Formats: sequence, structure tokens, C-alpha cells
Amino acid sequence: PVCEYLISMCEIYQKKNDNQKALNYAQRSLSLAEQYNLKEQISVANLKLSGFYEKSSEPYQALNHYKDYVLYRDSVRTIDSVQ
Repeated sequence: PVCEYLISMCEIYQKKNDNQKALNYAQRSLSLAEQYNLKEQISVANLKLSGFYEKSSEPYQALNHYKDYVLYRDSVRTIDSVQ
């Protein structure tokens, strides 16, 4: 999905130390994943955003995204175990 492409772009810009563009790609990935209720991609984007906000000394934002990551990660695991 496009969300995975956006996260890949995020990682490329992270390696180039262009954190603003990387953050933008992670936010776009989360927005798109939420629009289509793609739980696994929501989880991945939230984890990526949590790391960004942790590094930029925004612990409240980091914690919120980490909580969402765990919520969606567990949701995906539950769905997988039921199937």
C-alpha cells in the first residue's frame, strides 16, 4: 500500500538527516492509514512518529503516538490469532 511507500520515504529522509521531510512522510502515512482504517499501517506510522517526537524532546506527543502504536499492534495481533 501507499502507506508503506510513505514510511519507506520517511526512512530514506531519516538516513539523509532531513528530519522535517521524514516527519512529513510519517504524518502522511498515518493520515492515509487512518482514512482507510489500515490497522497495521497505523501502528507502524505511530511507532515512527513516537520516535521522532521522542528525539525532538516532545515527550507528550511521543507517548501519545506510542500508546496508539501499542493499541493498534495489539489489535492486529488479536485479529491474526482469531483467524
